[in-house]
Amino acid sequence: MQQLKTPFPWAGNKTRQMSEIWARLGHVDLFIDPLCATLSSLLGRPGGAQGVERVNDICCNITNFWRAVICDPNQVAHYCQWPVNEIDLNARHYWLCDRSWGENSIKAQLMADPDWFDAKQAGWWVWGQCLAMGTRWCADPAISSRGHARPKGAKPVHQKPRTIDTCPGVASPNVDAYAWLQALQHRLQQVQVLNGDFARCLTAGSTWKAFRTVGILLDPPYSQAMRSRMLYPTDLGIDDPNQKESAVRTRQWAINNGENPKLRIVLCGLSGEHSMPKGWIAYEWTNNSGYSSIGGKDRTSNEVIWFSPHCLKRSVQLDLDLAG
Repeated sequence: MQQLKTPFPWAGNKTRQMSEIWARLGHVDLFIDPLCATLSSLLGRPGGAQGVERVNDICCNITNFWRAVICDPNQVAHYCQWPVNEIDLNARHYWLCDRSWGENSIKAQLMADPDWFDAKQAGWWVWGQCLAMGTRWCADPAISSRGHARPKGAKPVHQKPRTIDTCPGVASPNVDAYAWLQALQHRLQQVQVLNGDFARCLTAGSTWKAFRTVGILLDPPYSQAMRSRMLYPTDLGIDDPNQKESAVRTRQWAINNGENPKLRIVLCGLSGEHSMPKGWIAYEWTNNSGYSSIGGKDRTSNEVIWFSPHCLKRSVQLDLDLAG
């Protein structure tokens, strides 16, 4: 089976590490990706759909995009195919920010109805996600690039487009967006897409009570102290000062539940970001993406995936046990 590609770029995408992740997870009755973004976890799953699959993201545009792809991929493809145009990019950016963060936000509709979606917003959003340079596409206009509050009524940051030959993903003029999104629809037909904080889909009743084995991939935004500011459009701790950031909360959840024999938990982060208990196995590699704020001149960083004690063991142990 040919592996489907993720349809838009995203900071920290783990597509290249999916073979290692799934070798450790193995076959599970329930798989949950509560911070799903590009859905590289499901698209990289060997053998395609298996058991029950549930995904979630706090970003309303990600949730809306995946729901729209499942329900109406042709409409999404219609709206995401558009020439490179800076004026259109910013006009859609302002419209999308209002629909994502303003009084007309789609958040309440996504939360209230698991089947609701907006194909036009999905198509325009993924077009800009592929086309816009930098990391401020559809980010909350009330928060500056340094994470500080901006004046009330501040306009979204102006967006600059990529050149046509560097436009990645499903919005590229060199791909068949209709065929790509139809293939994604087929793969995701039985997947439930939720919107909200990651902890909502990790409660005991909905997670491990009714299943023998559960695989959970926790790939939160990198800690704010270790990455470029506002790398993501949404991150608790910046958006809501009363909340701890996602990286802190996911690590604590993983530690609290790591000894449960039903659960195979995968936690992603940067080297030095998480200190995990004994029994967790660390898999490390070098990333040249430049997302880290602690790398050298070339902005390289070491990324790590931690596997809980009940994940499967590799036949040849090449990983470093960094626990302790």
